[in-house]
Amino acid sequence: MNQNNRIFVIARYKENLDWVYNLKGNIAVYNKSETFEYNFPRHDVENFGRETETFIRFIVQYYNQLDNYDSVVFLQGNPFDHCENFLEKINSIDQKSFEYLSDKLATTTFPNEDYFILHLSTMCRLFNIEHDWNIQKFSKSENDGNVKISSIRHLENCMALCYSLGIPTEGKQYQWSSGCQYQVPVKMIKNKPLQWWLNIHNMHTFFSSAKKLDFYSYVLETIWPLIFNYDPSKR
Repeated sequence: MNQNNRIFVIARYKENLDWVYNLKGNIAVYNKSETFEYNFPRHDVENFGRETETFIRFIVQYYNQLDNYDSVVFLQGNPFDHCENFLEKINSIDQKSFEYLSDKLATTTFPNEDYFILHLSTMCRLFNIEHDWNIQKFSKSENDGNVKISSIRHLENCMALCYSLGIPTEGKQYQWSSGCQYQVPVKMIKNKPLQWWLNIHNMHTFFSSAKKLDFYSYVLETIWPLIFNYDPSKR
């Protein structure tokens, strides 16, 4: 297996990157710290937007070069926090496949009454109307089976962003990875035009610049697999 035709995108703050020497492929580090003591190719960027902003920034910046690779591996500065056996896993998987690089997967189910719930909750929020209906149990951890109720606000933000991007959500159930760590085939990125990705990044920059609205990163973390698996040509 030729493992050199991947590019590893690393969102780094102050983490130790000695582990990167074990990777087989191309490296692009986005450094959000004031210091950097390594020889890896890097981009020094402002520290905002968490790893989701970094990954979208990479896609926009490298979009026209992505055809040189089979896949992109999106990682945090310390990937072992989310994937204990990361090095063993990354060296054993098919580099052309979509892969979750996390030990912690969550399952989210969007309601069938997609637009009704989005509308109802938004109206209650805008007009300061209290609501206590039981919407349903949307997310649960696959590790311990404990059910975690997603906040209605977070859920409606996820549905609203998907709607703005053309991604259907009604009745959809899917898994997503804590930490946003994935291996993504390039074809799952290039099947969306550059402007589509630019729109996501522009929204990220806007919401992140308004401190009280810095929820966008968490929304993207939740819907990341939907974004990558979305193919506009199949709508």
